[in-house]
Amino acid sequence: MSTPSTRFPVEPSPLSPRRRTPALVLPDDPSPEELLCSWTLSERDIAEVLRCRGEAQRRRFAVQLCALRAHGRFLPEAVAAPVAITNYLARQLHLPLVLFGEVPGRLATETEHLHRIRAYLGWQPFDEAARTRLTHWLTQRATDDLPPSDLVTRGEAILRTWQIVVPAPSTLEELIVSVTARVQDAIYTRIVMDLSPDLQQAIDSLLQVAPGERTSMLWQLKEYPPEASSAVLLRYIDRYQFLHTLGVETITLQGISPPMVRYLADLATRYDARALRRFPATKRTALAACFLVEIQKTILDHIVALHDQLLTRKLREARHAFEEQHRQLRRQYKPGLRTLITTGKTLLDPHRSPVTTLGALLQEINAHALQEAVTICEALHELEERGEIDAFRARYLGLRRYLPAFFALPFHGEPGNDQMLAGLDLVRQLDAGTQKTLPRLAPTGFVPRKFWPALTDPDGMLDRRTWELGLAVAVRDGLRSGDLYLPASRRHVSFANLVYDPTRWTAERDHAYTELHLPQGPDDVVAQLQREFDDVASQAERGLSTNPFATIRDNRVHLKRRDALEVPPRLKQLRRAVEGTLPRVRIEDLLRQVDAWCGFTRAFHPPAEQTSSRFPRHIWRVKPPLWLMYQLEEQQLWGGATRAGWTPWGWRPIQHQEFLRIQRDQGTLGRGETRRIKDAVMDRSDFPRAPIVGTMVLG
Repeated sequence: MSTPSTRFPVEPSPLSPRRRTPALVLPDDPSPEELLCSWTLSERDIAEVLRCRGEAQRRRFAVQLCALRAHGRFLPEAVAAPVAITNYLARQLHLPLVLFGEVPGRLATETEHLHRIRAYLGWQPFDEAARTRLTHWLTQRATDDLPPSDLVTRGEAILRTWQIVVPAPSTLEELIVSVTARVQDAIYTRIVMDLSPDLQQAIDSLLQVAPGERTSMLWQLKEYPPEASSAVLLRYIDRYQFLHTLGVETITLQGISPPMVRYLADLATRYDARALRRFPATKRTALAACFLVEIQKTILDHIVALHDQLLTRKLREARHAFEEQHRQLRRQYKPGLRTLITTGKTLLDPHRSPVTTLGALLQEINAHALQEAVTICEALHELEERGEIDAFRARYLGLRRYLPAFFALPFHGEPGNDQMLAGLDLVRQLDAGTQKTLPRLAPTGFVPRKFWPALTDPDGMLDRRTWELGLAVAVRDGLRSGDLYLPASRRHVSFANLVYDPTRWTAERDHAYTELHLPQGPDDVVAQLQREFDDVASQAERGLSTNPFATIRDNRVHLKRRDALEVPPRLKQLRRAVEGTLPRVRIEDLLRQVDAWCGFTRAFHPPAEQTSSRFPRHIWRVKPPLWLMYQLEEQQLWGGATRAGWTPWGWRPIQHQEFLRIQRDQGTLGRGETRRIKDAVMDRSDFPRAPIVGTMVLG
C-alpha cells in the first residue's frame, strides 16, 4: 500500500458531480411554444397511445413518447411528469385532467411501454453495438478538437441523430472519461517524443524553486500583471525573452488541435509545481509544454496591453500638465495684452510728432511692463504651439527604460506600413549602437501630426526624443488597428491568420484548389479569365442581331428604343375599367361634405358685422367656391375638374387663365391671409388628410 507522500495526485475530472449533466428534468411550467414544439401529438401518435388500457397508462405512454422524441431519453420510472405537460397531452387525448403528478403503477407495464415506443419511433437501445460505435466516435472527436467538457453534449446529440436511446448520465460520463484518458495518454506520449532531451530537462527545471526565490519559475509565469509601469513591462519582456531562449518556439505540437492544446494548458494551470512534480514524467512534461506554448502568447498580449495603458496614461498626464500651465498663462496674458494694445495705440497716435525719439517714447510707456507683456505673450504662443508635446517629451526618460526592449519584439506589419517597420529597424540599430545618430532622412510618416512642431531642431536635424515617442505612439495605434501584429501572440495576430491558420492552410491548400476546381498558378488564372472574357464577348456579339434594345453601329452602342417597360393591352383595359367604376361628383355636394368635416363656412360673416382681428375685412368679399378652390390647390387636394374629362390617377391643374379672370372679377386674396385662413380650417383634427379621387363637375 502506497503512503500518502508517494501517492500520485488525482486529476479533477471535468465531469465531476457538480459539472455532470443531470438526468432528464422536465420544466414545471413550460412555455406555449415549448408545448407546441415538443409535446404535440399527431393523429398517428394518438392512435398508438389509445392502444393502452387505462387513462393513467395512456397519459404516461404519451409523456414517454414525446420525451424520447424530443430529448432522446425516457423519463425515469420513479419520476412523475409535470402536471402542465400531462394535462396538455390529456387534452389532446380527451382524457380527464390531473391535479398531481403520476408515476407508473407496475414497472413491468412501464418496461413494455418503453419497448413499444422504441419500436414505434424506430429507435435502438444503447446496447454493445451502440457502445462500440459511440466509443469510436468519441475517440475520433477527442483526438481532433473536442475537450472532455464538450464531449457529453456532443455525444448526446450524436446519439439522438443515430436514433439511439441516450443512456444514463453516469454511464455516458464513465465512457467519456475512459476514452479521454486513453486519448490523452497517447497525446502526452506524442508531445514528449517531439521534444529534445535538453528541452525536456529545461522544462523539468521550471518546476524547481531556484535558490533565493520563493516560488518556481512556472508559478511566476502564471501571475497576472499589476498596474502598468516601466518596471512591470521590463519584467514581462524579460519573461518573454526567457521563454524565447528556452526554445518554446521549437515546440510544434504537430497533429494536436489548438482547442486540445488550450485544454491541456488550462489543466496545467490548476496545479502548482509541487503537484505537477508528482505526476508521471510523460504527463508532467506534456502538460508543461502545452502551458509554455500558451503562456508565451498570453505574455505577449500582456506586454501589448501594458504598453498601451502606460503610454495612454503618460499622454493624459502631459495633457493635464499642459492645460494647467495654459490656465496660469491665460490669467497673466490678459493684462499683458492690454499693455501691448496701449503701446500700439501710443506708437500709432496720429498727433504724435514723427521725430519722437525712443527715449521720449520710453518715458511715456512702462518699459518693464511692456517687457513682461512680450515675455508672457511669447510664452503663451510657444505653449500653444508645442506645449503638450513638450510635456510628453519631459516623460521620455521614464518610458526610455523599457522602450528599447519593447521595440526589439518581433513585430510584423500589413502591406502599407513599410515606414513604421523601417522606423522599428532604425531604432533597433540606434539602441544596439550600430547607428550612431538619427539620419536626417529617417522615416517620419508614422509620427502623429501634433508631434511635428517638436520633430526637428533649429538646425534642421530630427529630434530623436520626439521621433522615438512618435514611433511608440504609432506602434500602439498600429497594434490597436491590426496594421501591426505579433505572430506569436494570441490577440494581436494577422487578420489572415484569424481566418485560416497558416499551418492548416499549407496542409490543405492543394486539396482545396482541387475541390473548388481552381487553377493554382498565376498563368493558369490569367488564361482562365481570358477564356471567360472571350466567351462572354462572343455571346454578346451573337446576340446583338436579335437584341430588341441595343445594336452596334460605327463601333458604338445605339439604343433601338427607350429602356422602359411596355404597357400591355390588358393593363390599359384594366385602367379603363377602373375609370368607369368611379362616380361623378358635383362641386356643391363636395362643398357640403367639406363643410360638414371642418365647418369652414362659419369663418365668413357679412361685411357689416365686426370681424375678428385674425382675418382682414377684405377677405369676406371672396366667395366660398373660389376660396376653397385656392385652398385645395395649395394642399394638393384639388385638381382640374373640367368638362373635358378626368383621370383616376390625379386631378389635372386648374386652368391658369380662368383662375386669374375669376380672381380679378371677385377681388384679390393675399397669400398671407390665405395661409391664415387655411391654418384655421386645417387645425381641425377631424379634417381629412387623404386626397380626393373621383370625377368633379363645376356647378
